[in-house]
Amino acid sequence: MKKIIFSTILLVSVLSIYAPSRSFLQKSENAPPERILSPPGLKEDFDVLKKTLTIMHPGIYRYQTPESMEKIFGEFEDKLKNPLPEGEFFKLLAQLTGQIRCGHTFLNPYNQADVLGKRLFGGKTYLPFYFQIIDGKIIVTENASPQTLAKGSEIRKINGIPAKKIIETLLSVTAADGRNTVAHRVQAIELARFEAERYALFDWYFPLFFPLEKESFTVEASDFATKKTLRFSVPAMNKIERAAEIEKRYGKAPTYDDGWKFEIQTDATAYLKIENSITWRLKEIKFREFLAEAFAKMRAGNIKNLVIDLRGNDGGDTQIGFELARYLARKNLPPYIATRRLVRNVAAQADLAKYLDTYSDELKSALQKGVPENLYKKAENGFFEILPNANVTTFPAVEPYENNFQGKTYIISDASNASATFQFLNYARENELATIVGQETGGNRQGINGGNYFFLNLPNSKIEIDVPVYYFAPLGGARKDEGVAPDVRVKRAPEDVGSDFDREMFVVKQLIKKS
Repeated sequence: MKKIIFSTILLVSVLSIYAPSRSFLQKSENAPPERILSPPGLKEDFDVLKKTLTIMHPGIYRYQTPESMEKIFGEFEDKLKNPLPEGEFFKLLAQLTGQIRCGHTFLNPYNQADVLGKRLFGGKTYLPFYFQIIDGKIIVTENASPQTLAKGSEIRKINGIPAKKIIETLLSVTAADGRNTVAHRVQAIELARFEAERYALFDWYFPLFFPLEKESFTVEASDFATKKTLRFSVPAMNKIERAAEIEKRYGKAPTYDDGWKFEIQTDATAYLKIENSITWRLKEIKFREFLAEAFAKMRAGNIKNLVIDLRGNDGGDTQIGFELARYLARKNLPPYIATRRLVRNVAAQADLAKYLDTYSDELKSALQKGVPENLYKKAENGFFEILPNANVTTFPAVEPYENNFQGKTYIISDASNASATFQFLNYARENELATIVGQETGGNRQGINGGNYFFLNLPNSKIEIDVPVYYFAPLGGARKDEGVAPDVRVKRAPEDVGSDFDREMFVVKQLIKKS
């Protein structure tokens, strides 16, 4: 059986993001005190990090020059001359990796050591609200606090810190591809229920930047129901407490299977929701059978319009996009997301092997012995191109399925769409498979870094950083530094949340009426 490169690559990519460790979820109510790291230990960690990134990272100089990156390294090293609490070092590392502008390079919460997670994030530091960020405003979606606050209310300050400052500060530790995907970074700060009950960036970094003086939050908010300005104090929670209270008030947490939905609505329109592409987490749904049944029903029912809702889907199994492309295509199309696989280095790096873990025996061998000469050739800009071989193949051309869809397709996108989901949307846009409605995606049309991964474990702090191996360079000419822009752009409004108004779906329905 042929090995599909993007399926394997991006599947492992998201596995590294979503596969929780054995006991990290069991957070203690009173977290143990964090460690203080010495300057010599910090310096050793920095040296290992810098060498790994400059030698191994395929995107280190895609959005930074060697000179600008050296300046970033120098400013980082200057902060390591005195002992640092491990939480402060954790924060500084996140800020450093964020400046590489790679969506797959970050301090992966699922890969951190259990004891580190318990020390830094196991206490009562969790805000008892979930929220979206719209027009720079923090808008409440769920409330686990004892304070009455309506859905759609705006949180203006937390512990006296204005929402604008909170967002601007946390942007420094977000991960995204390129310079022009700010909306994706902002979306990453949101405290959505699905992520919050696993791992959410806000939960980790807000207390690192703005330490709590006590186990409570003072909040200034504008209540959506009464329009009054409220100032109140609410207890901070640990993650387990917050999730339990949210479940009491809003029902059980959504599962991965709940993110998949298909229904035939009135006016000859079908709705297909794919909120996640984490196929290995699905319990009941087998995605190929699910899609085959859905498209067979649409063909049999002579459905004229199809809405594919991808909001919230930040990547996963690339096979989903390939399958969708075959159902939407009406003629043979080019190979699915064809790219060149580029690496920074093919020489042996045995001295780094003890710090780099990976799931691939081939990568381990390459670290120790170098990449075999018959598997690569020199490429431009200091890259080496990995050649197709028994372990490196690509998706074939897209051939329409027998039950392909014959009507008009609308895809709803948003800023969360990245990685495999971005690649599907980019392919759909380039091959005119659908009308895309919503917001610009994450990812980057200049190509993303990803594929196989090294897990860099720093020797003294024991902090882990995901480091992608490959740069997937798009074929053809130069591309803009941007995500996939929608055909019909929809700007959300803060009041949409409290009004339960689905603005994107409203626009899609208007387009269907006009057509």
